[in-house]
Amino acid sequence: ESYNVVGLCDSGRPSTLSLFKPGVPYFYGLLKIHKLSPTDLVHGNKIPLRLVNDLSQAPTVRSDKFLNWKFLQPLQNEFCNDLVQDSTEALKWLEDIAEANSVGLSSFSWDFSSLYDSLSPEFVIEALTFAIAELRPDWSDEFVGWLIKLVELSLSSSFGKFGDSWYLNKSGIATGGSLSVSLANIAVYYALRCTIFDSDNKPSELLSLKRFVDDLTGLWTGSEEDFISWSDSVNVNLHRLGLSIKDNASDPWDFNRPGCYIKFMFSEAGELSTDINIKATDARVFLNYSSYHPRQTFPSIVYSQGLRYRRIINDNIKLFRRLDELKVCFIRSGYPKQMIEKIFDDVVKRPRILDYKKKENKKPPNEIMWSQTFGPGTPAIIKVVKEANKMLQKCPVWAQNDKVIGV
Repeated sequence: ESYNVVGLCDSGRPSTLSLFKPGVPYFYGLLKIHKLSPTDLVHGNKIPLRLVNDLSQAPTVRSDKFLNWKFLQPLQNEFCNDLVQDSTEALKWLEDIAEANSVGLSSFSWDFSSLYDSLSPEFVIEALTFAIAELRPDWSDEFVGWLIKLVELSLSSSFGKFGDSWYLNKSGIATGGSLSVSLANIAVYYALRCTIFDSDNKPSELLSLKRFVDDLTGLWTGSEEDFISWSDSVNVNLHRLGLSIKDNASDPWDFNRPGCYIKFMFSEAGELSTDINIKATDARVFLNYSSYHPRQTFPSIVYSQGLRYRRIINDNIKLFRRLDELKVCFIRSGYPKQMIEKIFDDVVKRPRILDYKKKENKKPPNEIMWSQTFGPGTPAIIKVVKEANKMLQKCPVWAQNDKVIGV
């Protein structure tokens, strides 16, 4: 296990394989064009930018990946009851609400401002310690101390290079680390428990609240005035934790304008309507048909987009209209009109399915494993090669060879 995590061989010496050697973490800017309107996209206007630290080759990346896969991600999934993993889970949540009782419902959306920059490492560790104490009481104090120290090491090692200089975050936590999302989810849910779920500030009018990292969508049964008053109080309490869901007090709250990736609304009769959410600045450009890719790639792209629309939009009339708009976008990217129409005709005939497909656990075929590329022989590789050699030497072609495959 120590070899898989940090590259230590049985002898205790570090491996010489390149995959265990850290590279150069670096900063890059991610333009947030979706925050603008089309009229703002003119020369000279400043575009909001998120500074991302690519830590995929950072010194702690191997231990970070192991900690996240083995401990933090499972803990996040159990602790954060408000999370939705994707649009399908969000749609199932809305359908369940509609089936129960959705008369008189309003929707709202919140968005944490500069989440990763606002999360102090001390608050993240506090949230992680709370989650561990609540859900992992069987973890020993020694083990928890070891885990916390590794997380602190990761947070304090988020250096990155830009140009010829090296930088370290002055506040918050890095955006591009292997632990970033899990730690942010745990910290945000802990903050929401402190300010809403476990406090006296959870009103009876709040029917449900769901979140995808820093984007929240909720359902409200009361008046807009009561919602505004409650949202202001939540924001004040979040400010005490260093977080914010609205920076400018004069900005309006997004009431009955849900964000995220799905547009939805409930009619006065309680009927649910869902639609695809397309930002005004979305260019809607797809892989050009003249690109040098395998031919099956292009119909697969059209199918995947069509099925996505089929899953999200629950009204057939609206679906036909959206598919017509999508067809224009594909034609603009060079796709043959006849191919698009044939695929979309098949898509609309398919049932709308919100269930996840279960993968079959098929046993692997009884075949010889061939190692095409490998470094110095590890115990696992040596074992596989020995077994493969025994099999191959039973064949007359290689019967006289002492070693068919060497390491």
